[in-house]
Amino acid sequence: MQLNRHLEHYLGPPEHEWDTDDTGAPMPFRIAQFGPDRPFGGVRTHATVGLSAARLELPGGGWVCQELVMHTRDEQLQEFVPALLDQVGAELLGTGRGLDRGQVIGPRGQIFPVGGLTAFYAALPVYLPDEFRTVLVTDRPVQLTWLIPITTGEAELALRIGWAQLEKAFENEDPDLTDFRRSGVSAARQFE
Repeated sequence: MQLNRHLEHYLGPPEHEWDTDDTGAPMPFRIAQFGPDRPFGGVRTHATVGLSAARLELPGGGWVCQELVMHTRDEQLQEFVPALLDQVGAELLGTGRGLDRGQVIGPRGQIFPVGGLTAFYAALPVYLPDEFRTVLVTDRPVQLTWLIPITTGEAELALRIGWAQLEKAFENEDPDLTDFRRSGVSAARQFE
């Protein structure tokens, strides 16, 4: 199954796509916006489309063909998502390195004009069925990675104690990870 059909199967047809950056320059991959209410009520999903054309080295060894996915429920903040996915995707292409599960990008300062999210966390796309995680594109497996905006404390928790502890805190406290105005989980407050 090709990437576009795979995304549409789980998220419906894209309602908008970008293939140029803020300056009008062509991007090396597209950003597609799906929704509303994909994968669940009140949420829109954005995904890179074509980032996976590059084979990226993984920090733990091996390589990956990867696409990035981000979910948001905040209509005011969703306008920032395409530029963020463009920036992170371009960084991955520039370094030639992909994201392993549990990897943190940042903290690098406030991501959105409101709230305290300062970093990104690479996770399995658990808001979608397991079958969404990987798709074969021209006989190469493409991994779909959920990019979650997180707080500095959450980033430090993952970096110092381990990503499994951050995911355990997410499971225990069940924050709305699509809410870009949320505060960090209590287990991470010691690192803020």
